[in-house]
Amino acid sequence: MRRYFLCFLCIAILFVLGTSPLSALSEPIDVSRECSLRICYADNGSGISDIEVKIYRIADTSADAQMELTEEFDDYPVRINSVTSLSEWKDIATTLCSYISKDGIEPHDTAVTDRSGIAAFEGLETGLYLIYNASAETDNGTFVFDAFMCHLPTVGTDEYVYDAEMNPKGIEFIPSNEELEYKVLKLWRDEGRTDDRPEAVTVDILKDGDIAKTVILNSGNNWSYSWKAVDDGSEWSVVEKDVPDEYYVSCTVRETSFIITNTIRQAPTDSDPTPPVSDAPQTGDTFPLMWCIVVLCMSGMLVLVMGVWSMRGKTNAAKK
Repeated sequence: MRRYFLCFLCIAILFVLGTSPLSALSEPIDVSRECSLRICYADNGSGISDIEVKIYRIADTSADAQMELTEEFDDYPVRINSVTSLSEWKDIATTLCSYISKDGIEPHDTAVTDRSGIAAFEGLETGLYLIYNASAETDNGTFVFDAFMCHLPTVGTDEYVYDAEMNPKGIEFIPSNEELEYKVLKLWRDEGRTDDRPEAVTVDILKDGDIAKTVILNSGNNWSYSWKAVDDGSEWSVVEKDVPDEYYVSCTVRETSFIITNTIRQAPTDSDPTPPVSDAPQTGDTFPLMWCIVVLCMSGMLVLVMGVWSMRGKTNAAKK
């Protein structure tokens, strides 16, 4: 009897763990409620002061968790709905930072970190925000914090959190002062629809936000271009100009390589699910994780039930 009790107790615990994170998704967002955001910039637990932090409000959020680009960013061909991984959100942040740098877009708000490394923002509207990359000078180089996306409110354990706290990770960058080879590569994610692709694309190569060179990528150069530059601490980025209307664009940075991917826009159908706010970036990849928890818990429940019946069968057989 004790074994049965423990098995069913485990089932109950797993059921609670598997379902409670999802309960927040059925709650409407209070779009009239003000939000706050506290971001801690630290090196090994020690806060870094005097870092200028810029945030940009990228998209509006409705009560039923629909996101729509704000008027200021509506012309940029980035996807913000149905994004299901942190790596995708990172690429979107990188892409938007390049556009912001090139076009000189003013931030929604700016704050400077205090002695504890905290940058505090109050009275924010609900929506999707981009926290621009930030840096602090060190004795040897620069301590760099990459840009990231944040949805306000975030998704908590059982409710939406309107007062969010973030702890971005940073790395120390020390210039090598050596000549490095940089490369930009264009990829197509369009189910092989080569006839729909343009014959060429134009890419601006930016150095510290200024256009250093404009290049044409096409099949003749394998949709790629390489250049060499001294690693002196300058920040390089790329922007694709005049992205075709049928495509979204995103940029992935891998060391000295920039991969620009054009993904074809799929026409929505009646069967397409409403993209939940949990698809938006939080402190973790909440949407896939929640469903993984549910699936694992259901599997665990099935295994436990089968185990209980198996033990009962063995007990009955022993009695006979």
